Amino acid sequence: MEVAGKTGNPLFADPTAGGTGTQASGPDLSAGLNWLIPASSPAAHAGVTVANDGGLDYIGTAVPTIPDIGALQHSA
Repeated sequence: MEVAGKTGNPLFADPTAGGTGTQASGPDLSAGLNWLIPASSPAAHAGVTVANDGGLDYIGTAVPTIPDIGALQHSA
């Protein structure tokens, strides 16, 4: 299988927003939602299948046969 590179603005939801949290509480993991992509992103449906990937992304969304690039799958 030949894999080609992908370029373009991924259209992240809010990539400049920082996370919150303290040393005592740990990081606010919801900050990862800042990197959600829309269906129109060039990263949507542009990933590769990874064997034994666990079937879920960072927030528990099912990973499809042709996944998005990144830790989060776009929402339809």
